[in-house]
Amino acid sequence: VGTLRPVRAVDIVPNVAGRVSDVLVTSGQKVPAGDRLIALDDRAARAALAEAQATLSETEQEYSRYRQLEDSNAAAEARLEEARGAFRRAEAAVMMAEANLEDRTVTAPFVGTLGVIDTEPGRFLNGNQAVTRLADLSAVEVSATLPERYFRQVRPGQTLEITTPSY
Repeated sequence: VGTLRPVRAVDIVPNVAGRVSDVLVTSGQKVPAGDRLIALDDRAARAALAEAQATLSETEQEYSRYRQLEDSNAAAEARLEEARGAFRRAEAAVMMAEANLEDRTVTAPFVGTLGVIDTEPGRFLNGNQAVTRLADLSAVEVSATLPERYFRQVRPGQTLEITTPSY
């Protein structure tokens, strides 16, 4: 009697809290690395990204205008630095909004087989609960007990054949 365990397995947990909008896979499915597993509602994240991109566009135009004025010595250095700072903050806001939007999709970190998926569209996930387990079954460890009467028959490096009812 023994136990088979995958060498590599992880619990799949979303990075952020949110309502499940779509479950894109099924229990027991084999998935490639990067495959989308679960989508969370991303309407607010898309709106925040659009707002951040609009702000970036505005600050980029203002910064460009001040750079042109500086080239002709018509702009104060302080005003140019303010515009540069606003532009950089807007760039950072876009990166943050893009990351937040990306976090709304739960993906597979490596090739593997999914366990039971315990979620449905409409369910609210709090961002710290596992929705399934992903296991790389290409290599497994076996933990087994051996009755004492067989100790003399077993040697280090010996090849064993292990069978299970399901394989």
